[in-house]
Amino acid sequence: MPPGFLIVGCLFLATLWVGTSRSGEIRPIANMTHITWQRPGDLTLGVILSLSVADPHTSCGRRLRRPSALHRLESLVFAVDEINRRTDLLPNITLGFVIMDDCSLETVALLRALHFIQKPPPRLLPGGDMEETGALHTFRSFPVVGVIGAELSASSMQMASLLSPFHIPQLSYASSSPHLSDKQRYKFFSRLVPSDRQQALLITDILEQFNWTYLTILYSYSVYGQSGLKHLLSALSEKKNYCVATSIMIESNFKDEDFDAVIEDLLKIKRSRVVVIFALEGLSILRAAQRKGVKGDFVWIASDAVLPNVQDFKGIEDASLGILLVGFSSNPVARFENALEHYTLNSRTENPWFHLFYQQMFDCSTELDSSPTNRTCDRDLPISASPAYARSTTVSRVFDAVYAYAHALHALTKDCHLAPHEASSCFTSEQLFETLRSNTTAFVGESDVPVGFDSLGDGPPIYQVKNLRVDNGKYSFVTVGEWDGRFRYFDKDHIMWHPGLLEPGDETPKSYCSLESVWKLYQSKRICGISGMQRAVRGRAAGHAVVASVLLDMRALPRERAHSPLPHQPRHRQLHLARRGHAHALRPHPSDLHLLPHASGVVILVLDLLVLALTLTSSALYVRQRATRLIKASSRELSGLMLGGHVVACLLVPVFVVEPSAASCLLGHTGFHLCLTLVYAPLLVKTNRIYRIFMLGRRTTKKPPFVSSLAQIIASVTIVVMHLVLVVAWVSTDPPRVLTRMPNLNRKYVERVCEVSERGFILSTVFNLLLMAACVVHSIFTRHLPANFNEAKFIAFCIYTIVVLWLSFLPTYFVVDTSEVRTLCLTLALLVNVISCQCFLFLTKLYAVYRLPVSAQHVQSGSSESDKRTEATFLREPNHAAIVPSKL
Repeated sequence: MPPGFLIVGCLFLATLWVGTSRSGEIRPIANMTHITWQRPGDLTLGVILSLSVADPHTSCGRRLRRPSALHRLESLVFAVDEINRRTDLLPNITLGFVIMDDCSLETVALLRALHFIQKPPPRLLPGGDMEETGALHTFRSFPVVGVIGAELSASSMQMASLLSPFHIPQLSYASSSPHLSDKQRYKFFSRLVPSDRQQALLITDILEQFNWTYLTILYSYSVYGQSGLKHLLSALSEKKNYCVATSIMIESNFKDEDFDAVIEDLLKIKRSRVVVIFALEGLSILRAAQRKGVKGDFVWIASDAVLPNVQDFKGIEDASLGILLVGFSSNPVARFENALEHYTLNSRTENPWFHLFYQQMFDCSTELDSSPTNRTCDRDLPISASPAYARSTTVSRVFDAVYAYAHALHALTKDCHLAPHEASSCFTSEQLFETLRSNTTAFVGESDVPVGFDSLGDGPPIYQVKNLRVDNGKYSFVTVGEWDGRFRYFDKDHIMWHPGLLEPGDETPKSYCSLESVWKLYQSKRICGISGMQRAVRGRAAGHAVVASVLLDMRALPRERAHSPLPHQPRHRQLHLARRGHAHALRPHPSDLHLLPHASGVVILVLDLLVLALTLTSSALYVRQRATRLIKASSRELSGLMLGGHVVACLLVPVFVVEPSAASCLLGHTGFHLCLTLVYAPLLVKTNRIYRIFMLGRRTTKKPPFVSSLAQIIASVTIVVMHLVLVVAWVSTDPPRVLTRMPNLNRKYVERVCEVSERGFILSTVFNLLLMAACVVHSIFTRHLPANFNEAKFIAFCIYTIVVLWLSFLPTYFVVDTSEVRTLCLTLALLVNVISCQCFLFLTKLYAVYRLPVSAQHVQSGSSESDKRTEATFLREPNHAAIVPSKL
C-alpha cells in the first residue's frame, strides 16, 4: 500500500474514532486480548513491544515470542526504576510507563497507538492494574509525553503514520527500514539504529573479505525483507564479479514443510555455499536446516532480525555453527541480568506477562493459566533455573531508548518552576522532539556507543559481526568484527567454521560461481547452478566495460507450461510466488550462431560493411583524382588522414560484437578513442588554417606561418600522439581485462565484458570533446567567408552534425544500464561519425569532380577589397584554390 494512502487511512481512522462519542465508547473488538501494564508517574512514556505472535483465531494471541522478548520488557522497567532512584537525572520527578503488546502485527500496533492520541481522562487509574477481557467497549486513553516502539519496521511505520500528525515523538530501538528515514511522512519518528542501507554495505564488505562471489538471498515478504533485498542488490551491483544464484521470498504464513522446501532448493545450487538471510523468519529457516540434517553445507550470514541470543538457538546449534550475525552494537547489561536471574513468580506479580513466559520456559502450569502438563510451577524457583534461560545481548538498546527520553525530559524540566507536580506543562511535544534529536542531550549508551541522531533521525551506523562457536561443549556468540562504514577490525582467524564447510587444506569456506570457466560449461547447459541458458552478444560500458560481452539469458517457459514443476524449482515458489510474478520456470534456449544470435549484431555488421564499402570507394576515387585542382585544394594530406581514421573505425566495429578476449579488449579500448582523434585532429588543423589565412588576409597579403602541407601533417600527428601517450599511460596503470559478472542482480543472466578504467575512458572522451569544441569555435569565426570558399560551410555542417551526435550519445551511454543498448551506442557513434564526414567533406567534392565542368568548379565572387586580398593570398598556395562551386 502506498504510504500516502496509509497516512490518509490512519487519519481517517483516528478522526472517525475520536468523533464517535464523548465518552470514548466504540464498537466492541471481537476476540481481542488486551493486556496493559501501567505505572503512573509525573511524566509517562507509552511503550509498544512485540511480546507475542499472531494467533490464527485471535487478533492477539497467547503464543509468546522467544525468551529474549521478556528480557527487553523487564529491562525497560528496570531502566525506569533506575532513573527514578537517581538524584542527578529527573530529580523529584517520577517517570511512569504504559506497556502494551502489538503481537508482532502492524495492524495491532496501529490499534495500540490509538490509545495515545486521545484527550486524556480527568484522572489516572491506579497503577499496576491488569485488564484482560475478550472485548472492550471503552477505549482507554493514556496521557503520554512520548512513545517507545515498535520493534518491527512495519509496525513502526503504521504507528508513525498515526502519531506524527499529532506531533507525538516516537523512538524505536530496533526498526531499521529505509522507509522510516522519509521525514516528510514520519517527521516525529526517531530511532537508535541506522538504516538497512548501511547493513547491506556491511554484508557486501563481509563477502569481499572472504572473496565470496556466489550467494543466495532469502528475504521475508515484509517491509523489512523487501527493502533489505533491494539495498543488498544495489550494494552488490556497485561491486564487481558477484553472482546471485537466486533470491527466495519467505512468506509469514509458511509452515514447516515450506521451510523444508527452501532448504531442499538451496541444496540443489551446487556452488553457492553462502546464504544471506534478510528475513524475520531466520530461526525458522535454521530449524528447517536442522530437521533436514543440513550441517556444514552453508555459510549463513544473517541480518539483525536474527538476534545473537544463545537461548534462541537451542536445538539448532549443529546447523547454525559458524553463522555470522550482523547486528547493531549491543551488549548485555550486567546489573540488569544479575537482577533478572533472581526473578520468581512471587516477585514479579506486577508483570502481567511474566507468568506466561515462566510457564513456557519451564513447561509448567500456573494458577492463572492451564498447561498441557499437570506439573505446577514452583513460584519460588528463579527464572534462571530454566534450561531456556540465557543472558540477552539486545537489552542495551532498550536501556538507551529510556535514557534518551530521560535526558531530554531532564533538559526541559530542570529550570521549570512547574515541576514536579505539573512537569508536563513545562514543554510541548515539539520541544521534546527537538530536544530529543539535539546533540546537547547525547550520551554514551550501555554498549559504549554514543547515543545520538543524524539529520534523518537515524542512529550512528555502528555494527558488530558475531560468530556462533562452541568451546568445551558450550555454545556462545563471539564478536569478531566492528564496522562503522568500514571495518574497525575484523578478526577472520578467530571465526569458527563448521568442519563440513572446509575443504582439505582450506582455512576458510569458498563460495564462487566459476565465472571464468563459464564458457566451458556451456556445452553441459549448467551455469552457476541454473539449468539452461542462451548466449547473446551485448556490449557493456559506462566506464567499466567498453568492448562486447556475451550474455547468458534465462527466459521463462510459455504460459501453457508455466505450471509444470521442474527439478530446480522449489514447490513453495511455484505455489506462493508464481501468483505474484516472482517465480519463472526456466529451460535452455540453445543458440544456432556462435557469436551473433541477436539480430541487432547482424544489423550492425551489415551497416558497418556498407559504410566500409563507401569509405573505400571514396578513398579510391580520391586517389584517382588526386591531381584534380579541387581535390588538391581540399588538403589531400589531411583528407588522407581522415579517410584512414574512417577505415579504422569501420574495422573496429566487429570488435564490439565478438566474444571478449584480452586482445579484443585492448584493441577496442584504445582504438575507439584514437580513431576519433585521427578524424578530429586533421579537421581541427584544417579549420584553424582557414581561420588564420582569412583573418590575417583582411589586414595583409603576407602568408601566415605553418600553412604548408608538411606543417599540417606534423600538427595533426602531434595531436594524435598526445592522445596516444594519454591512452598508453592509463592502459599501463590499469589495463583492460575480461570480466564475467551479473550487472543487474535482479535479472538472471551473466555477461562477459571488457572492464576498463572509468577514469581513462572519461579522460579520452574529454580529449576528443575538446577537439570538437575547438572545431566549433573556428567554424563560427569562419562562417562569413567569401561565397566561393564554401568548404568552410560544409566543414561547419559536418562539425555541427558531430556535435549533435555527441549530445545524444553521451546521455544515452552513461544513463542506460543495458549492455545491448550501450554496444549500439558505441558502434553507431563510430558509424554515424564516418557517414557525416563522408557526406559533407568527401562526397560533395567527388560529385563536383565527376558531375560538374571545370569552369563551374570555381566562381569568382569578389566582394570587398579585403576579401579579394584574402582570396589572392589563399590562391597563391599550390594546394589551395576555390573549393566547391556555388551551384552545389
